[in-house]
Amino acid sequence: AVSPGGHLTMRHCAIVDSKASLWGGAIDVERGGLILDSCLLRGNETDPAFGRGGGAVSLYTGEDCLFTNCTFSGNTQNSPTGFGGGALYAEAYAPADGLAVTLAHCTFAENIDAAAGGSSVLANVFGTTVSIGNCVVADGAGGNLGVRGSASLVSSGGNVSDDLTRSVLTQGGVPQAVFLFDAPGDQTAIDPLLGSLSHSVGAFATYPISAASPAVDAATSPSPAADGRGVLRADGAPDSGAFERGATSIVVINEIHWDPAAGDSQFIEIYNLRSSEPADLSGYSLWVDGSPRHDFPAGTLIQPGFGLVVADDTALVDSQGTDEQTSNAGLQLMEISEIEIRDGAGSTVDRVTYNGSFANANYNTNFANHSLTLAPQFMGRAYLPSGGVTDDPLGGFDPTGTDPETSPGADG
Repeated sequence: AVSPGGHLTMRHCAIVDSKASLWGGAIDVERGGLILDSCLLRGNETDPAFGRGGGAVSLYTGEDCLFTNCTFSGNTQNSPTGFGGGALYAEAYAPADGLAVTLAHCTFAENIDAAAGGSSVLANVFGTTVSIGNCVVADGAGGNLGVRGSASLVSSGGNVSDDLTRSVLTQGGVPQAVFLFDAPGDQTAIDPLLGSLSHSVGAFATYPISAASPAVDAATSPSPAADGRGVLRADGAPDSGAFERGATSIVVINEIHWDPAAGDSQFIEIYNLRSSEPADLSGYSLWVDGSPRHDFPAGTLIQPGFGLVVADDTALVDSQGTDEQTSNAGLQLMEISEIEIRDGAGSTVDRVTYNGSFANANYNTNFANHSLTLAPQFMGRAYLPSGGVTDDPLGGFDPTGTDPETSPGADG
C-alpha cells in the first residue's frame, strides 16, 4: 500500500497472485503517488464478498500517477457489488483538486470485473481524469473501459480495443452514449491478435502481437525508446501496447562499480543479451543522477553476448578483453544513484537505481570495494555485491561467496 504522503516508483518489477480484501489486489494507493514502468501485474484480485475496486491497482488520491509499458494480465475485481475496475480503479480523493492518471503503451488482457464497471480501467468521481495513449485493451468480454460520477477518460490516440469502448454518461439528466477511444489513430471493435502471455527476452512475460495485428506501427508520438521488456523500439514506427514486434535489441546495465579500492576505477558495464541483435549505441548517452556523464561516439556497436565498459580510467580496469571507453565527464557514482541510458532523442532506454549499502547480521560479511552485479546475471533487476552472485541458471546470491570483487567482461 501507498499511504498518505508516500510515493512509490517501481521499474521492471512483477507483482503476481496478490490478494486484497477491499481495494487494489496488488497495490492500494491512498493519497499518495505511484509510478510503474515496465511492470507485470498478473493474477491479482480483490475479495469476492468485500472487494470494492481495482483487481490489480486502486488509486484514491490527488497525486499524479503514471503507468508506462506495463502489462495487466488476468487480474480480477471479484465482487459483483463493488465499484469495479478489473485491473485499475481510479478515484480523486478531493474532486476539487482532481486526479491525473496517465497510461502509455500498456497492454490489458484477460482481466475481469464482476461488477461490470470496466474490466481494464474504471474512472470514478468528478475530477478524476485518466489519459490513455498507445495502449491495447483486450479483455475479451466487452466493457473494457468504464466512466462514472462525471469522471473523464481521455484518449491521446494510438489505442487498440477489442470492443467499441462505448460508455453511457449522463449530461443534463439525459443518458448519452459516448465512445471513449475517439482520437486520431484509435482502433476499436477489432481483435489485436495477441499471443499467449509468454517470455521471450527480458525479465518478464508479455503478450506478443502477430504480424497482422492492428497494433503494429499504430502508436502515435511520443513513444518510449524501449518496450516493456527493455527491447529497443528502433524502427521509427512503434507498435501500440507494451510489446514491440520484430525487435530484439536489448541492452542492460549489468555491473556497477561505485566503490573502487585505491588503484581501481569506477565503471559501468553495459551488456547486450545473447538473444539480441547487434546494438548500435551511436549518439546515445550515459546519465548519472540526472546529469550526462558519457556520450557514446559514432560506431559504438555491441554484438550479442558482449559488453562495453565505461570507466573513469580504463587503464585501471581489467575488462577481460571487453571493449572500453573512458567517460567524458567522470561517472561520479554515489552509494545510491540512478543510472540511465538515453538515445539520441533524449528518451530513456534503460534506467536503474541501486543501493550500495549491504549488511546481514547472520553473516560476517564485508562487501567494501565490491561492484554490484545483476542477479540473475544479465536477466535480473537486483544489483548485489559481485562476490556473492552465483552463476546461471539459478542466478541467486550467496553471502559467503568468494568470487572476485569485480568481474567486468567475465560474467557468465
